[in-house]
Amino acid sequence: ASGKGKSKDGGKSGDGKASGKGKSQEAQEEKVYSTDGRPYTAALAELYKNSAAAPRDFDPKAVQLLDALYNAGGTEKIEAAVVDLTKKLEGVERVKVLNWRNYLFAHLRAFDKEVYTAMKEERGRPERSRNKKVVPIAMTEMKATAAEFIPGQFWA
Repeated sequence: ASGKGKSKDGGKSGDGKASGKGKSQEAQEEKVYSTDGRPYTAALAELYKNSAAAPRDFDPKAVQLLDALYNAGGTEKIEAAVVDLTKKLEGVERVKVLNWRNYLFAHLRAFDKEVYTAMKEERGRPERSRNKKVVPIAMTEMKATAAEFIPGQFWA
């Protein structure tokens, strides 16, 4: 029977015009800020094994903070941070935390506030958006000969 719907292979043939397009910015950021290949990947693997944390829980800002921690104290500092995170995540189920990215970042930030502050100052603050511009009202003179306004009536 011919009609609308997926092809026999379930729509997996890849012959559509838009294949590969439309990747979100988040997916692209995850690729750039992946923790794979970083000097502390093994330490994070231990965290994943011993807690409910997952690799997708580290957003670009958290990876920057991990890099800053590594630059500040090397492997020892990262391992101490992972041990601290593991202790704080002990007994915490995945369903109990609504936003794991914010949750983990808050714990990392609290681990070493000095490194966080230095990273924040180095990164700088984004410039404030100034979209709300005051537009002056056009000052026009009123016409004494204008027709009187009567609600519900059209004027010509």
